[in-house]
Amino acid sequence: VDTVVSFGTNGLMNGQLSLHRFHLAHPLFLELDQPQLRITRELQGTHSRYNFSDILDKLAATPASPEPARFALHDILIHNGAIRYEDRSAAQTAVIDTLELGLPFISSFPHDAETHVEPALSFMLNGAPVRFHANSKPFSSSMESRLDLGIQTLDLAKLQKYLPLALPVRLQSAKLDSSLSLVFRKQPAQAVLEGSVALQQVHLQSLEGDELLRFGGLKAELASVDLHGLQGHVKNLQIDQPEIWLTADKEHGWNWLSLLSSDKKTSAPESAADSRGKNGVQPEKVLPLWKLDKASVHKGSLHLTDSLMASRKVTRDFQWDLSLNALSTAKDAVPAALQLSLNDADQGSLKLDAQIQLVAQQLNAHLQLSDWQISPYQPWLDQVLRAKLSGAVDASVQAEWQPQKWSVQQSELHLHDIQVQGAVSDGSFGLTSLDLNGISADSEQRQLKAEALALDGLRTDIRRGTDGTWLASRWLAAGAGTSQSSGAIAAQNASSAKPWQLQLGQLSLAQAAVSFTDQSVRPSFKAQFDQLS
Repeated sequence: VDTVVSFGTNGLMNGQLSLHRFHLAHPLFLELDQPQLRITRELQGTHSRYNFSDILDKLAATPASPEPARFALHDILIHNGAIRYEDRSAAQTAVIDTLELGLPFISSFPHDAETHVEPALSFMLNGAPVRFHANSKPFSSSMESRLDLGIQTLDLAKLQKYLPLALPVRLQSAKLDSSLSLVFRKQPAQAVLEGSVALQQVHLQSLEGDELLRFGGLKAELASVDLHGLQGHVKNLQIDQPEIWLTADKEHGWNWLSLLSSDKKTSAPESAADSRGKNGVQPEKVLPLWKLDKASVHKGSLHLTDSLMASRKVTRDFQWDLSLNALSTAKDAVPAALQLSLNDADQGSLKLDAQIQLVAQQLNAHLQLSDWQISPYQPWLDQVLRAKLSGAVDASVQAEWQPQKWSVQQSELHLHDIQVQGAVSDGSFGLTSLDLNGISADSEQRQLKAEALALDGLRTDIRRGTDGTWLASRWLAAGAGTSQSSGAIAAQNASSAKPWQLQLGQLSLAQAAVSFTDQSVRPSFKAQFDQLS
């Protein structure tokens, strides 16, 4: 016979006990020393059975009392307790030891309903300290309660198998620290969480063992999070040294998207009529009120591996940092400030400074691209280009975006050391530099303007084949530039009455060289132009 409960030699139970319709006529004092509880779980078919399941079965078969239980307990004390949980079906064991419980008073009598109950509980869970302290009125109509939870270096990876729902990822490691308080009321309904929570040494893999995510630490400071109203105020969110693996292939698609869709349940789409109010007008969507004072990501890494959109498997590693200040869903909130920097090793850098207004759906951004090399991205260009493209890009773009419209102001684009080379017989194109300054665009006015375009060191070898075909057209991949998506066709049809207007203030050409060969005539024609300006 398995032992379920045992006590140390100093176990004490003091008090007078008399039962009448589940009423305790006198206060009960209880002190337990070194109690030990052993719980085992086994699978019987598809059902779990515990070593105390027979007791639960008997209690479930007992008729319920027509009256609520009335009791009063004073000074419930447990010293140095232990609980051992053995999951024999999963070959897992969890150990709670050094358990201490103190409950000065609890009563279900009506005259004690407004009396505060203050239990204190502490223990070690698999070697991690856990501490609870509560201040509650569990038998009052409001059920007003406050629960303080403190945890230090709790190993979450060992607890994953005990979750009631299977996760689409494998948690290889994660340490949890928390200092949280939960304030609860039944009337009016309220459940507010505040305090801080931290994760360390987090490592996520897919169920197949592929890398997904690592980070050294995450810390969140909560001013208040209303779990009932799904709104809250987060003072600070900090993530240190995150590593993200983003992969795509033809069999599985993008790894993170496949994870998000693995448990997604399909439902009938909402009809346009269902989404409208009684008067047929689309109701205004109101976002839950959330506020984030500050968020930051330090020394992040992104490992990109793509064999889906690229012509061959390609891997790129990026380093990135991010900061975000004053993000809010309030209608009158000031725009949030976003700063993002991204570096592709020695292949270029990107910086983004943006102002974001969530409710108005407005974005004002400045993008700076510096010495961004083109050739490492050739596998993606192969989808539209059958020639090799090399060179570098510098750009400064100031843009504004809102639903249905966007604009660009005072932007610049600079290309240097550009070279396009297909088959040798098809010719070539080269450019020392291209400078396009004073760029502006407006989607509503459908205007694209530039103050000046300067081309320096243009070198072209233009050839025409015997059948009259311009051989440079072979640089385009089959179908490139000829097919359009349904969205693009619809947009083109909708705007056909107002075509885009292009305007260039000044064009300059320096140190250009053009070679032209035409084999469609006999004899073939050749021309060479040098020092064009």
